[in-house]
This record gives sequence, structure tokens and C-alpha cells, in this order.
Amino acid sequence: MADQTDKSWLKAILKPLAPAFREVMVMSLFVNLLALGLPVFVMQVYNRVVFYKGTQTLIALVAGVAIVILFDYVLRQARSRVLQKAALLIDVELGRALFNKVSALPLRMLESRPSNYWHSLFRDADTIRNMFSGPTAVLAAELPFIPIFIVIVFVIAEPIAWVLLVIV
Repeated sequence: MADQTDKSWLKAILKPLAPAFREVMVMSLFVNLLALGLPVFVMQVYNRVVFYKGTQTLIALVAGVAIVILFDYVLRQARSRVLQKAALLIDVELGRALFNKVSALPLRMLESRPSNYWHSLFRDADTIRNMFSGPTAVLAAELPFIPIFIVIVFVIAEPIAWVLLVIV
């Protein structure tokens, strides 16, 4: 039973942030799809521009890939902003919950523990906030798209996909 209440405080803090995390997942989907723009650009340059000497095609491809890179940048910045807002909310709610727990403790218990104990408690809270808002959150949002990349590589070039599967 104690294990259930130990987890419920974190769920209570993270539950209001579920829409933000869904938004991050949608942005990550589009960021990962846009990341395919550069390899497709290179493939098209080799297939159409170099082989047929199509400079007009090259101009159109460069314009297209510039737009893709711009959208990729905008989406990454927006995803970063959403994660920063989530980090702020986690920080506020986690700090509030931690303050309420610590202030509810009897004074005798507060005095019996060394200051390093309380310092590590707040440092652990900072670790939780960083886990849900930093590079770990971005990695967790992008990991589900690895199978999509592998399938797309299989469609484009099966031998390269087998090499990719061996590496992964």
C-alpha cells in the first residue's frame, strides 16, 4: 500500500501535463519525418541532377530542402518551449509537494537528520524535473520513431536497411 501512495504523488504532478507530452510526441513525429528530407534530397540530387544535369531541378530541390530545414528548426524550438513549460510546472508542483511534506514533519524529525539529507532530497527533486524536461524527455519522445525510419529505409534501399538493423 505504501508503494501505491509513493507513486501517486508523481502521477498527480504529471497527469495535468499529459496534453503537453502528447504535443511533444506529435511534434517529434513531424521532426522525425522532416529529418528524412535531407537524405531524400541527396538521393534526388544523385538520381536527377547529376545524371541528367538538371540545374532547374537542383534549384527546386534546394528550395524544398531549405523549407524542410526551416520547418524542422521551428518544430524543434516549439518542442523545446513545450518541454520548458512542462519543466516549470513540474518544478513548481514538485517543490510545493516537497515543501508540504517537509513542513508537515515533526520538528524533532527535521532536527534529527543532517542537512545533507535534506539537500539530497531537493537535489533528487531536481533530477526528476530534469528527467521529464531535458534531453531524456526528447530521447523518449524520439525512440518510438526508430521502427518507422527502419521501415522507410527498407522501402528505399533494402540492403542498407539490413546494415542498419545489424547496427541497431
